[in-house]
Amino acid sequence: MTALVKSSVVLSFRCFGTFTLLGEDDWSAKPARARGRELLQYLVAYPNGFASREALAEAFWPELSIDEIGNRLHLAASGARASLRAVLGDVDPIRCVEGAYGWNPALTVASDVTRFTACYADGSPAAMREAIDIYGGELFANDRSEWIVPLRVRYASAYVTMLERLARHALSNEDHAGSLDYGLRLRAEDPGHESAARLVMHCFAKLGRRHSAIAEYESLCRHLRRGLNVRPTAETEALRRAILNGEQ
Repeated sequence: MTALVKSSVVLSFRCFGTFTLLGEDDWSAKPARARGRELLQYLVAYPNGFASREALAEAFWPELSIDEIGNRLHLAASGARASLRAVLGDVDPIRCVEGAYGWNPALTVASDVTRFTACYADGSPAAMREAIDIYGGELFANDRSEWIVPLRVRYASAYVTMLERLARHALSNEDHAGSLDYGLRLRAEDPGHESAARLVMHCFAKLGRRHSAIAEYESLCRHLRRGLNVRPTAETEALRRAILNGEQ
């Protein structure tokens, strides 16, 4: 049996932030047609194996029966193929096998999501630093299809988790400036993250910036009051007092 040889053509996608494809010279947001773009997004998000008609129908047209989506799915696949023609020429990027759609196995498909996931699984500080640099905003920003939401939440949660781990790692090495940077990014992502607020307060205090530490506390108070009508926990209040008393 002849072994399958991969094509030298690599399809490269960015999924964090605006969905883009690397063309001959630069990144571009394609395709313009919603369903063609959405099929590409789905195949990039689930790059291994083939997506069944049932799975695609549930994702794109949940209000329709499986018998009603045949032509729509054909048009989506045609739009997706057309958008890749400038990169691939006559190579057919998408295969349909017994009604299921997937990538032509002769192609190499790369994406920031795949690399981000690998870095998260690695879990080392170096890999996590690479992952947070890769994360360029929410998955498929500005696309509001419901099937995207669970994936968007998953990757955002992984990003927040890595920020917190890196902040704690830096703090354990007494790198207060580095820990502060990660902590501030974590707070920007999740303003109600109280343990992150305490970490930021602690680092500001260690860097001799007590005023900034108290300003961080007050910012947290405003957020908790507006969103939940609660005050910070006793642990946060105790840290505030310690900073004011010069004990940090």
